[in-house]
Amino acid sequence: RRGYPGDANEARSVGLMDVAASRLTLLDLDDPASHQIVEFAWSPQGRLLIDTATDTATHRKIYTLAAGATEPELLWASQRDSRIYTSFAARWSANGDAVIALSDHENYYGLYRIAVDGPDAGDPKRLDDPADDVLSAAKVTGSAIFFEATAGNAAERQVFRLGAEDDTPHQLTNHPGYHVAYPSAGGDDLAMIRSDDRTPPELYLLPPGADEPMRITHSP
Repeated sequence: RRGYPGDANEARSVGLMDVAASRLTLLDLDDPASHQIVEFAWSPQGRLLIDTATDTATHRKIYTLAAGATEPELLWASQRDSRIYTSFAARWSANGDAVIALSDHENYYGLYRIAVDGPDAGDPKRLDDPADDVLSAAKVTGSAIFFEATAGNAAERQVFRLGAEDDTPHQLTNHPGYHVAYPSAGGDDLAMIRSDDRTPPELYLLPPGADEPMRITHSP
């Protein structure tokens, strides 16, 4: 039931279920009555990622929980009192050594790599052009990260690829319009939906090494 104005929020948390013992252990997260669970996910190594935010979205916290542990650790916290809309998301990197977070940590929304171990743990590093907006979660594959960004025009979405060894993302699309990327699991092939003000959405395929996407569908 959704609370009435002035009612206290329901408590929201994440729990670990011991299947053999039929026992549920709720994790100790900060103020569960004021923080919503944005999402949670397991890394390849069995570490748990928990992304939370207050209902007003002014405070955001990302936790990790080591395999076999019951006490989550705060990886990164962000506060911005002037937020008026939100687009939060977090994904594990392909090898589980970092979190790829979508955030307005600086000015525009962008993707940040947050290492979970080592001297840079908890320090967000911007992956895309700070002059652009990224408004959806990163698509993490075995060899690369794919994402859509405005690329200098707020009315457009262009597809970018950031390989494991790359310092800067490579723009894969240039046609004016709106593109949505659907990479293969290995990251070699890329399907995408393209549309603009004059044409309906169409399916395209960008094989490895190709410069231009190949159109698959032809709407009447």
